[in-house]
Amino acid sequence: MDCGQAGEDRDGMRRAAAEVTFEVDRARSGAPSLAIGGRRVHGSYDPECEARRQAERIAREAGPAATIVLIGAGLGWLVQALRAHTRSDVVVWEPFGALHAELRRAIRNLPGAPRCAPPDASSPAAFERALAGRLAHVAVHPGYEDLTRFEQRFALRVLQRAQPASHRAAVACERSFDALRRMSRLRCFDSIEGALAGRSVVVASGGPSLDAALPALRAAGPPLLAAPQALERLLRADVRVDFVVNPDPQDLLTPLLGPGAAPFGALLADTASHPAVLDRCPSRCFLFHLRSPTLEGAVWSEAGLSTIDEPFVTVSETAFHLARRLGASRVLLAGCDFTSTTRSYGAPLAVRSASGATCASNPVYFHAARALADAIAHGAGAVDVRRLGEGVEVDGARTIAVDELDAWFSHAVGVSGLAGAPGLPARDEAAERLRAHLRRRLAGPCPRTRCEPFAPATEPWRGFAPLAASEAARCWRELRAEFTPAGGAYAKQARPSG
Repeated sequence: MDCGQAGEDRDGMRRAAAEVTFEVDRARSGAPSLAIGGRRVHGSYDPECEARRQAERIAREAGPAATIVLIGAGLGWLVQALRAHTRSDVVVWEPFGALHAELRRAIRNLPGAPRCAPPDASSPAAFERALAGRLAHVAVHPGYEDLTRFEQRFALRVLQRAQPASHRAAVACERSFDALRRMSRLRCFDSIEGALAGRSVVVASGGPSLDAALPALRAAGPPLLAAPQALERLLRADVRVDFVVNPDPQDLLTPLLGPGAAPFGALLADTASHPAVLDRCPSRCFLFHLRSPTLEGAVWSEAGLSTIDEPFVTVSETAFHLARRLGASRVLLAGCDFTSTTRSYGAPLAVRSASGATCASNPVYFHAARALADAIAHGAGAVDVRRLGEGVEVDGARTIAVDELDAWFSHAVGVSGLAGAPGLPARDEAAERLRAHLRRRLAGPCPRTRCEPFAPATEPWRGFAPLAASEAARCWRELRAEFTPAGGAYAKQARPSG
């Protein structure tokens, strides 16, 4: 029995009711079964028996945990089995509220259907309230693994914050020492926080809707934060780019621009960015730090600088976050579509679009759209967020038509040199604090390090392989020698150049 997720409106357009496609059918046992987004959630033989086995496995993995969090409710078979077979409190987080409502209606009158009770949480904020600081074991309902990557990362962050401050050793890798060298001479994003207070800002990413915005962007010249993936099209259209945002560990700029060129205002880069990226325009590079278990992350945090601890996976969410920290009160998302028909990031998904129709995405982009929606809902305050295109639905972002852009841009004012060298702050107190802390740390022995890998062993992560303690100590001594004041190296490193 196909319960779909789309209906027709009065104009005959197919509109999506649930967030992702689904199908309810009958298993061989006669019990209702389910697939979501092309992924089997319940088996096709005996979902009830299968759920009991899954509940026993989850209970074993949870051990003595007082709370078990289940991400995804399905038709309720596993929820029912967990609550019957474990003494732990079971918190159910169903991220897809519209889907759950559709499923409850679909099985309401089916013989032998499980009790499809309301979940304990249906949003990140509700999940955080439901957990209320408790330590818990998190399990993902089978079939929801690809669909809930954002929720899994969010849950991990909530649990980490609930734990006492950890004093575990940091991971030292080749990229760590590259980052420490460059951190000593580059500026910090903290120094320009609020620089665009009250302004209208564009976040430009590489999706297809960017092309429609190019004429208006060229004519209006609003403050613009661009993903590297959007840079070539922006420059070719003679659009001024004020900030390029680079949270990626690989070098995305050299293949695009060649060596040395930096035809944009300023570079906003993660501390773990590729050395070639950080060396491109050092006097116009501002560092931010995405939370990581690395040595440079520990030094950054110890120096009292702000860390971005959010479940972001693409440059679009990071750029939006930075736009808000720059003080933007109105944000236009151009090219932030999150649509894809390729399998580069996993098997395709059919999900709800901004117009309520169905569009194609993938697990990574679907995650990004949900993370961006959460970023808009939390901490965005009164920010007015608009987006172009028929991409994946992003709650909180209202769609704007191309012919409405001129009116929107009439309230936007250009940067007027803020991102160029003449407009940079004369003094970067955050960077000076970081350098002073690094110098003090280097006066002592190498911090205790650990060798557990935290990234894949494939490109672009090879530079993040953990070093043995002896190798890390040797690299620390070499770094200390470079920073010895008597040798003059520290003073040279501390001055921005380029």
